[in-house]
Amino acid sequence: MKRWQIELITGVGVFVLGLILGHFFWFGAGGNSLILIREKSNDQPLINPIISCDLGIGGDSFTEMNSLKDQLNSQIYIFKQNHQASAVSIYFRRLNAGRWFEINGEDLYRPASLLKVMTAIATMRYAEDHPGYLNQYVTYHDQVFNDPDEAKMGVLPLQPGGSYQVSALISRLLTYSDNGANNLLIDSLPDSAVEDVGQDLNINPPEDTSAPFMSGRIYSLLFRVLYNASYLNSQDSEHLLEILSNATFTKGLVAGVPSGVKVAHKFGLRTPTDLPPSEANADNELHDCGIVYYSKHPYFLCVMTRGDNQVALEGVIKTISQITYEWVDNFWQNQ
Repeated sequence: MKRWQIELITGVGVFVLGLILGHFFWFGAGGNSLILIREKSNDQPLINPIISCDLGIGGDSFTEMNSLKDQLNSQIYIFKQNHQASAVSIYFRRLNAGRWFEINGEDLYRPASLLKVMTAIATMRYAEDHPGYLNQYVTYHDQVFNDPDEAKMGVLPLQPGGSYQVSALISRLLTYSDNGANNLLIDSLPDSAVEDVGQDLNINPPEDTSAPFMSGRIYSLLFRVLYNASYLNSQDSEHLLEILSNATFTKGLVAGVPSGVKVAHKFGLRTPTDLPPSEANADNELHDCGIVYYSKHPYFLCVMTRGDNQVALEGVIKTISQITYEWVDNFWQNQ
């Protein structure tokens, strides 16, 4: 084959490849992200395995979402004027398009129970390499957690000397945000298991987890790897999201969407009583983050708040969830 023929074939190949990538770049991913989608299984409706690559384009580039961002900014101003919250941060992401924005994304918060999702992922990851681990029983030797919020959810605390199946502990952990289950799972895993997940996902909690270090964009990675089934296998990713969709805390994201809309989410609450005496006057922090399964266009929403009244913060998250859902519904109805 002559040189000019080789160059022609190479040029045509590059051109065709460019067309294919261009299609995904502009249409498959909404113009700013390259997303290659694998076949979705009807048997696993809560995940959508993909290989995605964010191209480093900031959230301000996705101008079609500016109206939602403006609405939320205006609402945050009202919250602060009415002393319903002293700080509010939002991270929103269209999961099948990679398009996102954040509000006050530079603010950091104490994640509290949000990190229990990392414990669950670490446990499932270990179980994938150790078949039968989920069926094993482990004994609880720690103190009894008499958490009033857990009591309201109808869960009895773990009892010292009691034996509990690992799979049941994961359900308690994510459904009721059970502190005892969290401690027992961590104690039952190798020392580095949870830390390894953090390093793999570039989420590195400091030794003092009572310090603010989490943003919604960072936290979104835990749910994105579950939705994309890119860290655990598809069966385990689906399983954890199913448990998260049955979480008993329903005063935040869930309260802001119509009844029947599935929301796989995790809340986190940090009160001044959880902090060192030097911070006894600190505000409460309440967060709720997760996937709202809107029709064929699910989205991730993380609302992180700070204020002196927990009930008021619940209302803040509910309102933000409602505004976001209504915008998404209107957006897709008009496409």
